[in-house]
Amino acid sequence: MMKIKVRNAPKVAEVVKDLPEIIKESLNNAMFTMGTDIQKAASENLARPYPKGPKSKRNLAGSVEMSSARAARRYEIGSRLGYAKHVEFGTGPHTSSSGKDEFERSLRDWHSYVNPGIPYGAVKAAIQRRGLPPRPFLRPAFMKERDNFPITFADELIRLLPPTIK
Repeated sequence: MMKIKVRNAPKVAEVVKDLPEIIKESLNNAMFTMGTDIQKAASENLARPYPKGPKSKRNLAGSVEMSSARAARRYEIGSRLGYAKHVEFGTGPHTSSSGKDEFERSLRDWHSYVNPGIPYGAVKAAIQRRGLPPRPFLRPAFMKERDNFPITFADELIRLLPPTIK
């Protein structure tokens, strides 16, 4: 699975363990909301027209998912499709024959959807010779949504505070 990991998560976990329960719950809710927003933004990025995006509202966009372990305050967003990493980071030339059947199936599907006017053989040869440029969808979604986290966290904290404190 291709996913985003926050590098300082253990440090965050260490700080969070001593916080009051209401703050922990607010943090969990805010992280869940942020994860859902990143998931939605990634799917929107996948619908961008080629060459900026893969122009896909189908398989790849539908495969972006979030898994969570609320107790551990761990949320992972990504795609289980094997080719998602190739869309996100691009590829080099395709000189190997390994995975040939998967390459052929996914290329034919993509070609008929994006490039119906260009002969399939020409597209295949160009991709094998040059590779594919990166068309990131997950990293930009994270970058777009990360600045909203403090506001989302504050909103969640206010929502959970007892009425006498508000």
